[in-house]
Amino acid sequence: MLTQAQKDLIEEKVQDIINKAEEYYNVDLGYVDISFSLKGRVAGKALWTRLFSANNRIIGAHNMHIRFNQEAFIKDWNMMLTDTIPHEIAHLVCAANPVLGKNHDNGWKQVCQLLGGTGETYHKLNLTPGRTTKRFIYTATCGTNIELSHVLHNRIQNGQHRVVNKTRGKIDKHCPYTMKIKGE
Repeated sequence: MLTQAQKDLIEEKVQDIINKAEEYYNVDLGYVDISFSLKGRVAGKALWTRLFSANNRIIGAHNMHIRFNQEAFIKDWNMMLTDTIPHEIAHLVCAANPVLGKNHDNGWKQVCQLLGGTGETYHKLNLTPGRTTKRFIYTATCGTNIELSHVLHNRIQNGQHRVVNKTRGKIDKHCPYTMKIKGE
């Protein structure tokens, strides 16, 4: 976990880059909420609410928020400060002024680089997956293997059945199955 002093330093760096972005691009990012609640393999995530014109065109953004993954800061503090923060703020700049770019296109990349980032789309950190998913592989009465989610598995175990479309085989709670876990 990050200390409060580290979080304060990160928030200071975010504000410095926001000031730089507002000066260079003449955008008003307003107050950007920052949290450290992001889990999984993503290092940072920028979020906003879109503003639309009267004819339903995107004209900007408000309610801006950046979420950071604490594990990513612990694994590579320097990369997070020098690349991830500019990366996420570049998304906010492009949201505030969609003419500049979007997603990870060349316009966004130029904004990111001007703010001090590399313009790379993905980081190379080995972060802990955020969640795992269980999948159940059933052998139908016809011998076909079918992969099901945990929701469908629970329904079958509670008495429902499924028919395999191509072979007309049946899956019910008496069919053998194995479980595999994705994301570990």
